[in-house]
Order: sequence, then C-alpha cells, then structure tokens
Amino acid sequence: MKTKVIAALVVAVFLGGLLTASTARARIAESMEPLGCELEMDVDWANMKWDGTIDGDIEGSITVFEMGASFPGKTEMFHETWVIVTDSGSISGFDDGVWSFVNFKWVANGRVTAATGSWAYLVGCNMRYSGTTTEFLGVGFPIHGTGTLMIMPRSH
Repeated sequence: MKTKVIAALVVAVFLGGLLTASTARARIAESMEPLGCELEMDVDWANMKWDGTIDGDIEGSITVFEMGASFPGKTEMFHETWVIVTDSGSISGFDDGVWSFVNFKWVANGRVTAATGSWAYLVGCNMRYSGTTTEFLGVGFPIHGTGTLMIMPRSH
C-alpha cells in the first residue's frame, strides 16, 4: 500500500512538472511575438543624435546615436546605437542602414544587445526600422523623422 502511494505521488509530481514546463514554454513563445511600433524623432545636430517617442507594443522614448557614416552617391550609409526607455525597463542595441538624399527614406537592421526589466527577454532579438524624414536642407536645419520599428523573435 505504501509503495502504491509513493508511486502515485511520484507520478503526480512528474505530471505537475510537465504541466509547469509546458506552461512556461507557452509563456516564452507568446512573449516572442514580433513587437511593432510607430516612432517620431527629431535630429539634435549639437549632439549628433535623434530624440523621439515610440508608441505601440513598446511605449516610451527613443534616442538614436550616430556612430559613423559614409556618403556614396546620393545615399548615407550609417551605423547607430540606440536606447528605448519605458516605464518597465529599457532596450538598447545597434543598427546599420541607408538613407536616401533623393526620397528621404531610411531603412536599418540591427540587434538588441541589452534590455532590462520586463524587456530582458529581448536580448539577441533582431530589430528593423524604416521611415521617412523631412527634406535635408543642410547641417543645422531641423529634420523630423517618422517611421516604424519592429523587434523580431530570435530563431529557435
């Protein structure tokens, strides 16, 4: 009798562990859905950065730091780092992209390199953002950008 009770307890603990593990995997899979956001930002020429807001699946402020650029033809090839600050943590990373002096559109791809708080699971995820700026009239003139930003889940 005692052996049957112990065996039943072992089976119950084992099944409980499977249920907990599958629930945890479901939560992780759910949290790895792509996060999509709208953004608006303005250039800060004095500090070579962009400051703005981000709304959607992530809401907060975004700062993009210019880290280097080259200017082949009518494009700018750029490298940036960025940080998003929200009420529930921060997300930061890098990207490389291209911006056109012809149609004032940009696109960049990068990666999340650090995250805190409820965003910690995003480390290693891919990031892509794109949009359009107002016309480039020269260094020192205001430029406003609008676009979208997406953080995609890591490959499993």
